[in-house]
Amino acid sequence: MRILICHNSYQNPGGEDSAFDAELTLLEKSGHSVVSYVCSNDDIGSRGGLRAALAAIWNPRTYKEVCRLIDEHQPDILHCHNLQFVLSPSLYWAARSRGVPIVQTLHNFRLICPNALLLRDGIPCTLCIDKRFAWAGIRYACYRNNRATTAVLATLVWIHDCIGTWTARVDRYIALTHFAKGMLSHRVPADKISVLPNFAPRQTRTADSASTYVLYAGRLSTEKGVQVLLDAWTKLPTDVPLKIVGNGPLEQQAKALADTCPHVELLNWLPRSQVQELIADAAFVLVPSTCYEGFPVIIAEAFAQGVPVIATRSGGLEEIMEHGQTGLLCDPGDSRSLADSVSRAWQTSPIERDTLSRNCREEYEHRYSPEAHLQGLLEIYESLQVADTTSTPHKK
Repeated sequence: MRILICHNSYQNPGGEDSAFDAELTLLEKSGHSVVSYVCSNDDIGSRGGLRAALAAIWNPRTYKEVCRLIDEHQPDILHCHNLQFVLSPSLYWAARSRGVPIVQTLHNFRLICPNALLLRDGIPCTLCIDKRFAWAGIRYACYRNNRATTAVLATLVWIHDCIGTWTARVDRYIALTHFAKGMLSHRVPADKISVLPNFAPRQTRTADSASTYVLYAGRLSTEKGVQVLLDAWTKLPTDVPLKIVGNGPLEQQAKALADTCPHVELLNWLPRSQVQELIADAAFVLVPSTCYEGFPVIIAEAFAQGVPVIATRSGGLEEIMEHGQTGLLCDPGDSRSLADSVSRAWQTSPIERDTLSRNCREEYEHRYSPEAHLQGLLEIYESLQVADTTSTPHKK
């Protein structure tokens, strides 16, 4: 197949960027012809405020470039990941003008929430999910505590809702969990949403039952539950070694804990290859998020190496995790619940840990391996190609 894959990368690379890179590599290694069109939010700094806002809603350059790429490469499918803030939904209209079927992966809740997290003041918020215009989001300045930028995002969703972009221009959406599908169906028809979880590349290393630390690797921010994590470590009845990998707004708080607790180590940001090595040597991986997560790639990466996970009962995480089988679930935002789960996990015997490890690898093979993901993705692509043959040919 010929695939045009589009992505707007973030200024601080995160899970969406990793998922995009992994999927692009998977398609290429599987023999498909892939052309990528990537923009970066680093480009925003070179634009004025009004110009950047208008481009986020409709970027004429994106429209022209996507038309040019389609005319040049004749793709069978256009697959988009992140749109904000540079690409804009104009790429949908470009692809539609050329008759190319469009797939959009929804890594977050941007279509129903200006900050994409369904989170306000550290707790889940659903005020805007069934509203055509996110007045509440603007009122509470939900995107980075900035009303102007929040208004741009709310207006973007509203305008394209009014002109039918979300319902008539995109052929298929991909949600990462059934929970996300249910939430996102407030904006787009549920029958247009397929569920396909993230995956992780295969790793040569596997977990060691004698591992001597617990690992958190991710953004150091409130929505990721980092403050809850730091508080939990002060409540543990015994010293449990913790390695923290990442950077973000709570970096100083993490450093303060590491400075006072000899069994806590802050490693800041590390390349993905080094994170994989740390995962393999960890007893457990922590996902203490307080927000409704999409699908943290690190869970699939941990399962790939047979490492159990301690996560919160938050959104799709309950769907991904099987309590007592692939790890443990605790209450979101509750440092005592997290501390109890960590303490319980730390005290599991080598035999119990080996059983958990085996369960994780089996779950990985069944749901989160490259082969499983590729099969699901190609089924989505092929269903749209079949539908396309009944309409006017799109090649120009």
